[in-house]
Amino acid sequence: MLRHGDLVISQTPNILMYLAPRLGLAPTADEDEDAIYRLNALVLTALDGLSNEVHDCHHPIAVGLYYEDQKDESLRRTRDYVANRLPKYLGYFEKVLKGKASGEGPWLYGGRFTYADLVLFHCVDGLKFMFPKAMKLMEKEHKGVFELYDAVKARPKIKEYLASDRRQPYSEGIYRHYDELDVTE
Repeated sequence: MLRHGDLVISQTPNILMYLAPRLGLAPTADEDEDAIYRLNALVLTALDGLSNEVHDCHHPIAVGLYYEDQKDESLRRTRDYVANRLPKYLGYFEKVLKGKASGEGPWLYGGRFTYADLVLFHCVDGLKFMFPKAMKLMEKEHKGVFELYDAVKARPKIKEYLASDRRQPYSEGIYRHYDELDVTE
């Protein structure tokens, strides 16, 4: 939830759509009136395929059940995700990066760093924690996505944050690492 004056906004993509132009992480409507919607589509795609679907890898039957109660199903779901869904979504972002709308350079839209790049960075970072073996294999085929990841990681304030105590480690959230789920096929 975000409260700004009397306005209360819920849902991460909604909050990001509101904050991004105000923080210089999206073009303003005067600069590009459709940009916020194009960026939001990229964000929603990243969150759907590289975050929401990822959660199903350790909770494929029910979120109310513990991972330990659905291990066999989790392994089956993870194998399918790593073999089919993960390359599909990384491939999509690879195409976006090579497309005309991305502009020159490593960014997803308009040749400039936006909040969509931050969201993709976070998803890739979580996936690298969750599935280090599979993500290592994905680097060759989806070079642009990993170049974007490295470019975001190298930004001075991001680099400073990542090295700070403020950054919380991955643990029992969406991106969890289980050795038995770190599959390559």
